[in-house]
Amino acid sequence: MAISGNNYYFDNNAGNCNSNFLVENACGSSNAFSITCPDSIYTVIPVGSDSVAINWDDPVVNTTCTTGNITLTSSMPNGSLLGVGEYTITYQATDGCNQSGSCSFVVNVGDSPAVLNMSVLNCPDA
Repeated sequence: MAISGNNYYFDNNAGNCNSNFLVENACGSSNAFSITCPDSIYTVIPVGSDSVAINWDDPVVNTTCTTGNITLTSSMPNGSLLGVGEYTITYQATDGCNQSGSCSFVVNVGDSPAVLNMSVLNCPDA
């Protein structure tokens, strides 16, 4: 167990071995942690399709924790095929010091605009 900022002195019973050291906690509560999601996305489905693949940048996670890795999970995989609607994508991040946070952004998918089939009219010369 790591105890932040404590000095310890050890010596064996024979008195011929001793040690003085400082134990620091790498996972103390003074570590900064933040997660920032990308901006919301608005797109339309291409003409003739019923869905569109949506790609986005991963959130930015900042931490001063020096142990372990950052685990990032999302409520929907990047590149998902989405139909018309509004979707909230939520990310959860946890660092090696067990600090965590979450963020969300919205993906709005609209229907493709109607395509008008206009015939060319041949008008007689006046």
